[in-house]
Formats: sequence, C-alpha cells, structure tokens
Amino acid sequence: GRSFSPNDTIVAKHAFEVVKAQKAHGIISVLKHFPGHGSSKSDTHLGVADVSDTWVLRELYPYKFLLDSGMVDAIMTAHIVNRSLDEDLLPATLSKSIVSGLLRDFLKYDGVVISDDLQMRAISDHFGLRETIKKSILSGIDILLFANNVPDYELVTATEIHQLIKEMVLANEIPMSRIWKSYQRISKLKRIIGLME
Repeated sequence: GRSFSPNDTIVAKHAFEVVKAQKAHGIISVLKHFPGHGSSKSDTHLGVADVSDTWVLRELYPYKFLLDSGMVDAIMTAHIVNRSLDEDLLPATLSKSIVSGLLRDFLKYDGVVISDDLQMRAISDHFGLRETIKKSILSGIDILLFANNVPDYELVTATEIHQLIKEMVLANEIPMSRIWKSYQRISKLKRIIGLME
C-alpha cells in the first residue's frame, strides 16, 4: 500500500508519468523513500522499520530507471534500517554507506538529497539532535527536513539547527567541503528551475 504497485516496472512507469506531469507544470519532484520503503511492515513515524528481511534489490529499479531518464530533481531518504546495506544498522538517512555509497557512488546520482522528517520516532527515539544533524550531513544529505510536527517541548528552530551545524564545522566534525558540496547541488537545482540567475 506504500507504492504504485508491488511490480517495480509498473512503479517506474507510473513514477515517470507523475514526474513528467509535474515538470510540465513547473513542480520539482522528489522521489521517495530511498532505498525503498515499499517492503516495510512498520511506520517510521512511530519507530524503527527494519526491512533487512523484506527489502529486495529490485526496489532500486524505479530509481535507476528515473535516473537514467534524466527526470530526477531530488531524492528523499527513508529512515528504514537494512543490515544488508548498512552493517551498523543505521537508518538510511544517517547511513553514509546508503546515501553516499549506494545512491551517489553505485547509482551515480549527484543531485539533491533531502532527508525525511528528522523528528520522526525512527530517528528521534535513538539519536540526539546534534548526532542526527551530524550523521545526516556526513551521510550525504543536502537538505535536512525538520517538520516540527512534535510536542512544543521538542520544537527546534532553523536558528538552532544552523548554530549546531556551524559549531560542528568550526570544530572540524563536519568538513566545510561537505557543506559547500550541498550548496552547489542546491544552487544547481535552483538554477535549473529558474530560481537563481
């Protein structure tokens, strides 16, 4: 129920048509949830979803199909855990082996990657704010999503997030080159869609 179909070819074709229609109307499309959430039996809003025993390689096919078509504006990561893809059992969003290794190196994607909401329980129940931000950026995420769909005492501001990133860059916990690379990817997307000169 999380996908157009259990058939990866049908998913790819449907996704292609949706993205094509959105592009025709000037809408940026974001493919989600990488590396595949269709086989999960749990809701990452509520806790960890371990797909180690259900995920199959063909879940990458729709991403590969759309990447080859040149239709991809951005990709959103999943908070799923998959021991076959990350031996440390990190959620995909926080996993360098999944974001930088599988998506960027193996599938050759160098566009914008957006995290799913970093306040979902699959993340927030297991990682503090600082660790979440650091692992996300180091994994290869370009845009960190904080929806603030949480109780008031858990709300975070863009100023707080920016300050934590700045502190980690100044402490050499996150290389400035990593921030610069994300800036370049985001700027390129903005130029493509006409948001920047």
